[in-house]
Amino acid sequence: MKILDCTLRDGGYYNSWNFSKELVKDYMKNISLVDINIIELGFRSLVKEDFLGECAYTTDEYIDSLEIPKNQSIAVMINAKEILSQKEPIEQTINKLFKHKKNSRVDYVRVAINVKDATKIMEIVSVLKELGYKVCVNLMQINAVNLKKLEDIIKKLNNYGNIDILYFADSFGSLSNSDVEKITKTISKNYNYEIGFHAHNSLGQALSNSLCAIESGCSYVDGSLLGMGRGSGNVGTEYLLIELQRKNNEVKKLDSLKTLMDKHFKPLQERFKWGCNIYYYLAATKNIHPSYVQQMLTNERYSSDDVINIVNILANETKKTNYNLESLEYAISKKYVEERGSWDIKNKFKNKEVLLLVSSPKVVKNIDKITSFIKKKNPIVIMLNYSEVIPQEYVDYYIACHPTRLNTISLRKEKIKKPVILPLQAVNKNLFRGLEILDYGLKTSETIFKNLDTGCIIPSSLVAPYAINMAISGNARRILLAGFDGYLKKDQRYYEMKNILENIKKTSKPKMVAITPTQYPVSYEAKIL
Repeated sequence: MKILDCTLRDGGYYNSWNFSKELVKDYMKNISLVDINIIELGFRSLVKEDFLGECAYTTDEYIDSLEIPKNQSIAVMINAKEILSQKEPIEQTINKLFKHKKNSRVDYVRVAINVKDATKIMEIVSVLKELGYKVCVNLMQINAVNLKKLEDIIKKLNNYGNIDILYFADSFGSLSNSDVEKITKTISKNYNYEIGFHAHNSLGQALSNSLCAIESGCSYVDGSLLGMGRGSGNVGTEYLLIELQRKNNEVKKLDSLKTLMDKHFKPLQERFKWGCNIYYYLAATKNIHPSYVQQMLTNERYSSDDVINIVNILANETKKTNYNLESLEYAISKKYVEERGSWDIKNKFKNKEVLLLVSSPKVVKNIDKITSFIKKKNPIVIMLNYSEVIPQEYVDYYIACHPTRLNTISLRKEKIKKPVILPLQAVNKNLFRGLEILDYGLKTSETIFKNLDTGCIIPSSLVAPYAINMAISGNARRILLAGFDGYLKKDQRYYEMKNILENIKKTSKPKMVAITPTQYPVSYEAKIL
């Protein structure tokens, strides 16, 4: 049983590989005091425009600046997809990234490749071997192929004969012990060299799967301190060390490792909150790339309900196994393709004030003033999404369009006694039976901004612009905004809303006024309340 610690590489998905010099120094010092065979310092990648820390590139110059014990083996990882996507010859790209081994402190180069593309890496491996490195190939998303297909792939890699260690990765953390055993034995049967396993902890089985892999024939396993790694994280190196000691009937103190984790990695875990939870677990059961969950959990844009609902939406998407931010946004907005609904709102609000109400801290703070205003002025009150912040007796309509909020309304339909405005095209009608639905259409377009009597075309699926455009189409005399506090300026939604409101303000009517404080470019009139 040999352990490769990949904390600084896999853990970098949370902090953009920007580890402090003090952390790296303490890591190098303390990790050498325990039985870690190889440490993976980071990725070796081509320079990108976005700022990333040193461990995203792990150059030889950076490695030479570290105090590394002479007996410690060093690894870096390359992404085969990045190499293969270059227009220049593979050898030329590799030579940009790597010197000859005799001039580098790196011992192992790990080549990450999707299992379906595994046979494309032969030239990459050959060039690295000619440069004198030991080469590991990490087969990602191993569950993407059946055992028969895997067997064919492994036979080809075996015949090639240039790979020192062949790893397989439980990329989604969705494998069971039985799966790991079957995959390991399939590889062992058709491969004559050493095998390794990289676990993820979405189902909470990273440790048991790693031990199962060893028992089934793997000689290498990956770990990271406190399991720090992409998505739900990996198996904790500290637990693998305990199991290694138990296997060898050894008793060694791990005090230095605990001191390192307490000082540097527990604060990081408190900040980034990796680890097994209901969201990663759900995503793993639906074969969804864990980075979708990681993106949502580290973004204030998404509530707990949002995360679960979007995971359920992604479950039906064909691109769910390949993460990118565009796919996440696409999954949310793809249903909005028809700007015309069946509810004609023309003149519904003519000569009337429409109050658009959002559940927010400022609304909660001013709820008595708001209800008093409603009683006195009798505006049309439209609650954005479902909330119990204000009693239903004060609400005329609920309105929603974002998939996660629509799901919430379907789950709360027994409580809702007022009409709900929504784009009917985007929902399963059966889930909304029993509600009075007013079908106001919605189409999303980056370049078009248009109001119709039965729907609208707007840049996003946020409910605020949908509701404002609906009020405009209904010829409201004035639109009052309560609870439009504004997102933080680092939040993408702030700029979406700012641009939308600026576009709306270009029209001569109706006038739009905030009655609670707002960061948006809308006039605020405190005296209204």
